[in-house]
Amino acid sequence: MKISLRFFTWLLRTWALLIAPIVVAALAYLLSLCARGVYCCDHSTFHTIATDVIALFSGLGRLITWPVAFLAAFLIAAANDGLRYLALAISRFRSVKLFGSEITFSEEGAKLLSTSADEAFRLYKLQADAEIARQVEAYDVSSLFRQVFKSEKSPERVRNVPSVRGFRAAIHVADVLFEQTLYQLTDYFPSKSGVARRFSIRYGILGRSWRLREHQGGANVSTTDQALITEYGMTAEEIETKSRRKPAYLCVLLRHEASDLPMAVLYMDSEQEGAFGKDKSEWLSLASEIEAETKRVGFTSAVSKIVENVRKYGTRIGVHG
Repeated sequence: MKISLRFFTWLLRTWALLIAPIVVAALAYLLSLCARGVYCCDHSTFHTIATDVIALFSGLGRLITWPVAFLAAFLIAAANDGLRYLALAISRFRSVKLFGSEITFSEEGAKLLSTSADEAFRLYKLQADAEIARQVEAYDVSSLFRQVFKSEKSPERVRNVPSVRGFRAAIHVADVLFEQTLYQLTDYFPSKSGVARRFSIRYGILGRSWRLREHQGGANVSTTDQALITEYGMTAEEIETKSRRKPAYLCVLLRHEASDLPMAVLYMDSEQEGAFGKDKSEWLSLASEIEAETKRVGFTSAVSKIVENVRKYGTRIGVHG
């Protein structure tokens, strides 16, 4: 979380207005004590004055401790990486006293905090996914997605894509919850499954297309365990899934119409070798035709609006370093 300079200035000004009268009153009282000391020079009077001064500043210190502590804690939490440093500082203590209560840092306390945080985040994730699903339905994205391949005005080669063996396609956008993560916006077409999954941008050919900001494809890629792990960033568990073994794939990068920045990746794969072209020139040509169709039928525009609408709900939590 970041705070603006204007808000920071307002916060300091408000704090100063609250504390200033107290400080001024204390100084005025101190001056009056000093005046008493000038005209009353006996030892007992100075002793009384010294006692009053010590009591004054002691009370003043107790009075402003919590405002200062609150301001410091707020600024630390609001700054970049502030929470990380605050947690590191707290970890050095076994317990702290706060507002008359003692908080003990223990394994039980950590589990309770973790459970509460997990539950809160789970609920927020469900709400975010539900809002995204509502937006997808409102803009009729699934229908527009089908039109890319089924429209009579689409090039014949694009219309023939869904007929290849084991074909499936889905659209992915930048996730609103996690940084460096892609979110599966639609079910696979035509199988109707897989929506709301999340993938690191370091994962597979999908992540490579996003990172390089260009179309990616392959006609007969290696699907050995070694290749899937070393070249496509998969784990030993992930490669057990049969769908990871398809030899042909195509990633069509879609860009924002206004800024030309990457907006989404239309991912396709097939069980048929060379399904999207026998070499790079062929699958690149097909990718360009599909990209043009997404703009013509209004698919790119609809996805762009959804991305803009759900961005305000984003947390963009960094989980990949």
